Amino acid sequence: MTGAWFTVYEVLEANDPGLPSTQQGLEAHAKRCGWTNNADTFRPSRGRLAAQYHESVLPAFTRMRLTAKATPDVEPQEDEPAQADGQTPEQAALWGRYNRLKQDQKDLCERRKAAVVHAVDLYNAGAVGKKAALELAAAKFGFSASSVGNWERQVQPHGREDWAAVLAPKHGGGRERTVCHPDAWAFLKADYLRLEKPSFAACYRRLCHVAKANGWEPVPIRKTLERRMTREVDKATMTLAREGGDKLKAVYPALTRTREHFDAMEAVNIDGHLFDVFVRWTDGKVGRVILVAIQDLYSGKIIAWRLAKSENKETVLLVIGDMVRRHGVPAKMWLDNGRAFASKWVTGKSDTRFKFKRKESDPVGLLPLLGVECHWTTPYSGQSKPIERAFRDMCDDIAKHPTCAGAYTGNSVEAKPENYASKAVPIETFKALVAAEIPRHNARPERRSEVCGGVLSFDDAFAQGLAKRVLPPQRVSPEQERLWLLAAENVKVKKNGEIHQLGNRYWAPEMVDHARETVTVRLDPENLHQPIHIYDLHGAYIMAVPVLEKAGFDSAEAARKHNTNRKAYLKHTREKERLLKEMTLDEVQRHLRAVPPAPEPEAPEEQNPNVVAPVFRQARPKRNSAIAASAAAVDIDVATEDDFMRFVELTARARNNPLAGIGSAYSAMGSTEDDSSSFDHED
Repeated sequence: MTGAWFTVYEVLEANDPGLPSTQQGLEAHAKRCGWTNNADTFRPSRGRLAAQYHESVLPAFTRMRLTAKATPDVEPQEDEPAQADGQTPEQAALWGRYNRLKQDQKDLCERRKAAVVHAVDLYNAGAVGKKAALELAAAKFGFSASSVGNWERQVQPHGREDWAAVLAPKHGGGRERTVCHPDAWAFLKADYLRLEKPSFAACYRRLCHVAKANGWEPVPIRKTLERRMTREVDKATMTLAREGGDKLKAVYPALTRTREHFDAMEAVNIDGHLFDVFVRWTDGKVGRVILVAIQDLYSGKIIAWRLAKSENKETVLLVIGDMVRRHGVPAKMWLDNGRAFASKWVTGKSDTRFKFKRKESDPVGLLPLLGVECHWTTPYSGQSKPIERAFRDMCDDIAKHPTCAGAYTGNSVEAKPENYASKAVPIETFKALVAAEIPRHNARPERRSEVCGGVLSFDDAFAQGLAKRVLPPQRVSPEQERLWLLAAENVKVKKNGEIHQLGNRYWAPEMVDHARETVTVRLDPENLHQPIHIYDLHGAYIMAVPVLEKAGFDSAEAARKHNTNRKAYLKHTREKERLLKEMTLDEVQRHLRAVPPAPEPEAPEEQNPNVVAPVFRQARPKRNSAIAASAAAVDIDVATEDDFMRFVELTARARNNPLAGIGSAYSAMGSTEDDSSSFDHED
């Protein structure tokens, strides 16, 4: 009977939902369905051969998957082996196959060649016959004489230099590979090669449903397609399709960067690290803390650092200032691409700054002012920032220190410890811990970097690097040191010259002259006991002002010192006043007495212009304003003292009877020369 036969195991691999999934169940199902009743459809097991079923008795779904074995899969053509100079294509093919062998197979080829060479040399020397030569060679190398004879005939057409490749084992190609419907294979690849990373079993189940609905035949079993997927899709493509581009970057080897050509303090890199620790700030708030640090690229030493609530430009400026103050100005600096490092106050006007929109009005940043060449690292690339390796050490030495027990957060959501957020370390305690651990990090011996060589510490390497420099690092002037201090604008000076900033008071005698003025203050927020620097609003420097230290309420020594300083200030001011006055008060009085008295001015002549005031219509007078109404209605000329007295008398009468006063006043003044004056009255 024509057709394909399949073993019980192959039928089970088809994973037909309508068939049992175990061998015993499948055999019982075959007996119930009568598959074993006919010799044309059933072959019982014989020895090692399992029982087989003809395809005609199998369900259509199972047959669709299993009949695909009848047609071999189209193998992709292997690349032609590269031909060495002087090699023929036949030689290149032989050695290409030889090079693909495992080492034990290559050793076998060399033993076969040695046996053949020994037999040929014995026969050519004439000492023994060909049969004896083959037997002697076989006995020496542990082969049979017939095998050595077969190998000798096999290598005769080839040169002795190719015998090892000619004698390579020629294994069969194995079982023929099954084909798969092109649309089914395309569907499986599109479903499996996704970033969601579905399992192959789930993708195969979906393929079976779609293939049955669309009539895609043949579809091999799952194991066959899984092996084909592994064979045809290389590791790099699989990584890109299922894990993304970032994982693919990790497949490509990183660039090995050497730092031995630098000098100490020639090049540095700066970055921020968020500690996995809860701290309690001075205002009572709980949060994580940022470390901004600078590392010398030559030695690996941490040369400056500060802690802050966030990664901001002020902290970056202060850390750069700490480095410059202690060790000098580097020639080059590699910076992270964060906003704090790309701020215009840090890198403004730099030729390589492209983070923000560049404007002509932008100020020149601190690094360009100091002459530092700025370089930017690749985003999300720890390989381009050696300081990331130091941060990894600090996770163990600082974040997991016993001081931080209960405050450690874990480096991911899945890594939270059981005592998560049960404690918060006071910020002053954490600062003390960091201040103790970073020097230990720098002083640890036997560092395995290129410069340290497994012997030196970072401190030792840094010291040696500074010693071999031809010129020491550039230093800055005190005026330049103020460039990186925190600027607090529009601060008003108190009336006694004091400046209040961040809870402290600052005062100097000269600041009294700037009382109630608005100034700009530059200060270090973490070193508030240091003097602050005062500028006017136009940027001109005024002076440095020291802090007024606080004292205990019951401190007699502080009170005594304060009184001494105040007496000295008063004495100094009095002395300045004495030196300022070049003439005494007695001399001033003597000079004043010597001045002759000024002559008295002549009395002006009396004039009687006889001006008549105009009268205008006015509103009805109020009851309590009789005097005002009388004065407004009557034109009274008081050119003489008698007339003035008569006016006062009339005014007094008008207080009781305003109309009588007006009439009397008019009759009394009626004999004036100008009869045109009148008063207006209501109808």
